[in-house]
Amino acid sequence: MQRNSIGSQIKKLKNHPLYEEFRLVFLFIVLTLAIHFAFRFWAIVLNYAPLSVFMSDLGDQMVTQQYMITFWSLDHIFHIPYAIQGSVIWFSNHHGFYINENCSGMKQIAQFVVLMLFFRGPWIHRLWHIPLGVIAVYMTAVIRVVLLAVTESTIPHYYYFFHDFLLRVLFYIVIFLFWLFWIRKFTLKILKADVQPQP
Repeated sequence: MQRNSIGSQIKKLKNHPLYEEFRLVFLFIVLTLAIHFAFRFWAIVLNYAPLSVFMSDLGDQMVTQQYMITFWSLDHIFHIPYAIQGSVIWFSNHHGFYINENCSGMKQIAQFVVLMLFFRGPWIHRLWHIPLGVIAVYMTAVIRVVLLAVTESTIPHYYYFFHDFLLRVLFYIVIFLFWLFWIRKFTLKILKADVQPQP
């Protein structure tokens, strides 16, 4: 009797209109975490093998672009004086700031691309959705770096809060919104079509 009751409750839960969406959100969280740890293992332990040279060059190019955009933003938008010593940007408050590969957004771009390849949808629409999402994630990385530079130059005691929490969340908000659009526009419709009885 109890087993039948549990079975009926599970069946009722599966028939709930939001069940499929919550199931996909759970998959999103699990996959995002899995890609995070897999990418870190690939980067730290395997040194991006067998794409070590390509990934190193790509990271260097992305970091160089972010330095140039940060310099321009400090000069023309925020009007914050700074000095450059090697790869470190020094501010008048004697706090320094530098950009490395971890700031480039490569991991977050990888997370987004794998997520978009995993969840069902028309391939023709992936051709515009994935590049648009990659651009958005990279621009998020750029904005994050610029805001961190401003934080270090103005309120340095809040730097680690912004770096480790507030601005890091921006990546996942952008990725989640692009993913949410995808599943609501395509994945959920395909799943509903699969369970509809054939005439």
